[in-house]
Parts: sequence; structure tokens; C-alpha cells
Amino acid sequence: MRVLIFGSTGLAGRYILAELLAQNHDVIVFVRSRNRIDSKLLSSSKLTIVEGDGLSESDIKHAFTVAQTDRNLDAIISSINEGLEIKLHLQSKCSRLILNEIDRCTNKKPRFIVFAGAGLLDVPIEGDNHSTEIKTQFWKYSSEYPTM
Repeated sequence: MRVLIFGSTGLAGRYILAELLAQNHDVIVFVRSRNRIDSKLLSSSKLTIVEGDGLSESDIKHAFTVAQTDRNLDAIISSINEGLEIKLHLQSKCSRLILNEIDRCTNKKPRFIVFAGAGLLDVPIEGDNHSTEIKTQFWKYSSEYPTM
């Protein structure tokens, strides 16, 4: 398989990356800094690194361009973690940019797999059905868990 990973240097992502390479898959990682990738994995001929910002539409587009250079993409995995930057809504904003690029894929659409912990749910700002702003709710602290 050919897989594009977002969040491959985080707690879960580093294990996902190592396992995909161990199974001999072609892996493209989108990272802020290549310096955070496990040095044992850097020598893999199956690893392609794309550096960029998950909040930048052009950087996400570039990752898809690189990932689809010589063949179609089979899957996209996101294990992005907000960390201390939770007010940036990195998970939801980056996911929206990824979904936009998936929509632009002209051939077979890749599978999109999201690994997330901590029970997060992004919802529109209350009282405004047309708002583009979002807030993050922690379901275990919320009296109401929004349903779809």
C-alpha cells in the first residue's frame, strides 16, 4: 500500500509509522520537522518526508502532490494531536484540508483513517448555525454529547 500519514511523530503516530514500514509499505509522512522522526526509520527507502504546516492549505496540497507522484494513494492516516495548541483546532482544521484534497483526487479515493484519543468533538459555536468558528468539547466533561 501507499500511505500518507499526518501526525507521524506523535505518541500513536510513531508506532503507526514504524509498523507500516516494517510491513514494507510505501509511506509518506507530513511533519512539521523531520528532526522528530525516529532516526532508525530515516534510512528506509520506503519513507518519503514532506515538511509543512497542517494549517496551510498549500502545504497539505503539496503533501498530496508528492504522495501521488508515481501512483495512487491507498490510504491517509491522521493521528494529529492538539497537544498544548488546542486553541488552534489543529485536528479539525487539518482534517478539513485533508478532506478537501481527497475530494480533488480524480482516480480512486484513498481511505481516510483518523486515530484520536481523549474523546474530543468539534462543534459549531452555539447560537449561530452558519458560523465557521468551532469549539472543542471534551465529551467526558460535557453534560450533552452532541449527536449526528
